[in-house]
Amino acid sequence: MKKIFLIILFPSLISIADIACAGETYVYCADENKNWHWLSGGTITVSGYWDTASVRRGLYFNYFIITKGLDEVKALRDKCVNEFGSNYIFAQPADSSLQRWSLFAINDDTFVSGIVTFLS
Repeated sequence: MKKIFLIILFPSLISIADIACAGETYVYCADENKNWHWLSGGTITVSGYWDTASVRRGLYFNYFIITKGLDEVKALRDKCVNEFGSNYIFAQPADSSLQRWSLFAINDDTFVSGIVTFLS
C-alpha cells in the first residue's frame, strides 16, 4: 500500500512544481522620462516568470522572462507606440503600480531595453 501511495503522490508533486514556476504579469508602456501608462488599460498580460539579476554584491534588479520571447516583446512595444505615441518605446512588466521598474528578458543573459530600478 505504501508503494502505491508514493507512485500517485510523485506525479502530483511534479505538476505543482511546474505550476509554481509559471506566472503572468501585466504590461505598461514608458518613455525615457519615466512617464507611463498601462497597456490597454491594464488588461494585457504575458506569460513567463520573475527572476533577479545581481549586478554586483548587494546590488540587483528584477526581471521577467517572457515565454514567447523577443517577438512578443517587439509586438508589445509596437502596441505601446500605437496606443500612446512614438515616445513610449519601452514595454515593461509589473504586477502592480507600486512595483519598482523591472525589465523584460528573453533569458537569464538577454535583457530588453527599458527603465530599471537597482535595488540593494
